[in-house]
Amino acid sequence: MKIGMISMAYTPGGHTKKQFESILPHTKHDIVPFLFLHNSRYPELIDECEQVAETYPSCNYFPYGVNRGCSKSYNEGLYGSFITHGCDIVVGISQDVYYNTPIAFDAWIEDCTKHIHTHYIISNKDNREANYAPFACWICTPLMFKNLGYLDENFFPCQYEDIDINRRCSFLSGKPEANFSNNTYRTEVRSDSTHLTMLSRTDSLLRQQQLSVTHPRCQEYYIRKWGGTSTKEQFIYPFNNPKFGYKIEWENHDKPYGIQYDRTDQDIVKV
Repeated sequence: MKIGMISMAYTPGGHTKKQFESILPHTKHDIVPFLFLHNSRYPELIDECEQVAETYPSCNYFPYGVNRGCSKSYNEGLYGSFITHGCDIVVGISQDVYYNTPIAFDAWIEDCTKHIHTHYIISNKDNREANYAPFACWICTPLMFKNLGYLDENFFPCQYEDIDINRRCSFLSGKPEANFSNNTYRTEVRSDSTHLTMLSRTDSLLRQQQLSVTHPRCQEYYIRKWGGTSTKEQFIYPFNNPKFGYKIEWENHDKPYGIQYDRTDQDIVKV
């Protein structure tokens, strides 16, 4: 199987290197990695990412150096994986996730194949139940890509892009009332893996920006788009406008809804 793998680097400490080492040297699958550097304030993180890219020549490395947004980098990885490289599935994996044994990743992929053609999203259920985060490692299946396209880049740098894609999935499944934990379009597959924490929040500047600036603005946009916070949405169409569907095409990936609806405060991304 050909698998696109999207990873973003925020924090030094060897996490990216450990993640890649837990997958690429051991897998039997054809992995096409995409590594996005989202923080250039640490020379050791830059060195680590450069070493990873050098160690794995198949790695597509993008040293942007700023926390530009999960959606934006995921979308570039999705396009590169499905369109450029013809991958069968795409794994989005947070920097703080790694697999505990050499066979763990492939074992998880084998279990996931039972759901690839029936579910839009497959989430990795790791070994730390208390810190379980469904989108810390997840699979975008061909079903999801065909019907939904890309993530909404109006959620930046991060927060709510996962809830938004979840809501769009719910309409395709015909059950918009289904919440994230009880639905027919997403499934959880357990693996022998570890999810540490949100590493972007171990960086004081990134944490301050997320909690005081970007998260509130993403929430404001989500409310404007869906008519309420998560589980309290009122709209069945984005912005309560029937002209909008649930799929975001690549041609509109950076401005999916137009001048009256898309955010224009990209200048908030400073670190």
